[in-house]
Amino acid sequence: MAYVPGFKFDVFISYSHADEREWVAVFEQNLRESLGRELGVKISMWQDVKEIRLAEDWQGEIEDGIRNSAAFLTIVSPSYRTSRWCTKERSYFLNQFCTPEQMLEGEMPCLDKMKAGSMFRLFKIIKAPWEQGKHEKFLPRLQHASFYRGDVEYTEFAPGTEDFRREMRRATSALAELLRRMRSRAERIFVACPAQDMVPVCEKLREQLLQQSYDVRPVGVSELDITTRELVPDEIENAVAAIFVLGAEHDPFVEFQLREVARLGVKPLIWVDPQARLRAAGAQKRFLDAVSQLEGLPATTRVLTGTNEREMIQAAIRLISAPAAAPEPVHNNGATNGLYLICDPSEDEDRALAERWRSEIENQEGLNVFLPSRHNFAERHEQLLRQCEGVLLFRKSAPVPWLKQNAWDVCTAERLYNRPPLRSKAFLLDDPGPFATYPVQLLSEPDRVDLDRLEPFLSPLRNASAAHDGN
Repeated sequence: MAYVPGFKFDVFISYSHADEREWVAVFEQNLRESLGRELGVKISMWQDVKEIRLAEDWQGEIEDGIRNSAAFLTIVSPSYRTSRWCTKERSYFLNQFCTPEQMLEGEMPCLDKMKAGSMFRLFKIIKAPWEQGKHEKFLPRLQHASFYRGDVEYTEFAPGTEDFRREMRRATSALAELLRRMRSRAERIFVACPAQDMVPVCEKLREQLLQQSYDVRPVGVSELDITTRELVPDEIENAVAAIFVLGAEHDPFVEFQLREVARLGVKPLIWVDPQARLRAAGAQKRFLDAVSQLEGLPATTRVLTGTNEREMIQAAIRLISAPAAAPEPVHNNGATNGLYLICDPSEDEDRALAERWRSEIENQEGLNVFLPSRHNFAERHEQLLRQCEGVLLFRKSAPVPWLKQNAWDVCTAERLYNRPPLRSKAFLLDDPGPFATYPVQLLSEPDRVDLDRLEPFLSPLRNASAAHDGN
């Protein structure tokens, strides 16, 4: 099971078989072990154990491995440059994000779709340089680590040397951060660490949730206990649900996790093994009785149905994946006195900056500012474009295709949704240049939170608010 939800493998390594096999094998082993130590879990790495590259059976298993890997790592060398199979592997990975025509456009802006935050999913290991330093022109925007010294006369770093270990640490640190970012883009589900009798059931639940592309926290089923209770809020934070699997054994730490979930406002989903009710006694019996009556639990608590673990898991996935109702904007006299601040909720940097802008606008202007939802973006996006009087499109690091689609939505909202004209619309972007011909106000420097710069955009909304208040 991969560390990154939704993938079979965490890393696919592309290398030339003309290179020294022993060096590559040692590198792979070192990377696997060091990533495991860095992330605290065993990672899944695609390996050509059948040597199907040599048999040239490329279209089958290799293609599947590339498509289902979170990160694509190239071991660059002169022989890598001339290998047609390495070229095929690299092209297949890149074609998931860019067409061949787009790849010819300078720095390939379509590669932004290959990012997790600011990091690219393709990583370069420079084992040996190309003649005249030409390897530096090979996908120059991508992160890399160099395992050699010198240029015309160069020396490769041998496994076991301090130079090799130093670069391995650099590569491991970068790849671990990439995998963490990719994992964090998935919806988070907190699966409470259970009493010992429910550990096997929780393992199956976690496996199914990972296959459904959820970010399951904590990473290990027994990662948390009473000695690490201070870490529990960090694992619960931003989860869309918290699942508790209860059996006959009593563990006070389970109750502690449930209290923390309630305190942090995360929806609890609770399943009690039907057989456990017959075996439970003492403190656990009292706990199960209280849970069955929903005593002291949030109103959002749901008791999962199912007479066995398979039915429970199915019920949990149905509840989690069901689209949540988007909160209705505040209406005044039939109109929405509000501002829709569009950002990419899957980009942590953009979401955090948008939250700062929302807070400043609400505090200083008294306007209702609405952000998109991460897990039902399309529904809430349409609702707010239909009902809000102002729209501010925000982008710092979101993918370019996402930006273009939402820019089009803003400019055509009246026609798309058969609504009255928006009172105000603007783009707050890191680079507004490509949108100079769009019929909106253009603003730059999205990370500089200064309302004076928004005055032309806010003024019509402020006037509308005063008109509503006067009616």
